Amino acid sequence: MKKILILCFIATTLSCSGSKDIPVGVFDLFFTCPAEWKVTEKEDYGDSKYISIEKSGLSESGLVMITYTDEELELLEYLDIYRDSFREQKTLSGVVFGEVKMDHYGQYKGVVCEYTVSIMSIPHEGRFYVFHANGKTVCITEQEATEDKEKNIYGFEKIKETLIFK
Repeated sequence: MKKILILCFIATTLSCSGSKDIPVGVFDLFFTCPAEWKVTEKEDYGDSKYISIEKSGLSESGLVMITYTDEELELLEYLDIYRDSFREQKTLSGVVFGEVKMDHYGQYKGVVCEYTVSIMSIPHEGRFYVFHANGKTVCITEQEATEDKEKNIYGFEKIKETLIFK
């Protein structure tokens, strides 16, 4: 029983939700998971992957979703897939997309499209970053309740500045 408790303690300490930033490797990407954030989902669909990173806490709204495919697709076509997907979501209302601009997500050059949306009557905002990395086409979605914007800056920036595809 004592060994089980020690293993549980170690597992909890090594998760992203601790009080320190933690290096994380998932599939073929690596990043620093900010303190108070955790990887909540990992899905391997063969040629495509999905990772979700969320800020811990019931009243927190920071979310980073990373999806990518092993194919090099046109950036605007890949972005359109995500915008169309948002338009079709029944839980989202009032989706408004901004203009597409050239930008960087950390070291990766691509495009970004900001958006606003209402989720259960709470105003949210977010960004789709789409870029190529090591033969992959990547879409990273950052999303938050508008009222939480200041609380999420550090987490979004830490993931963005440390993300590396191997």
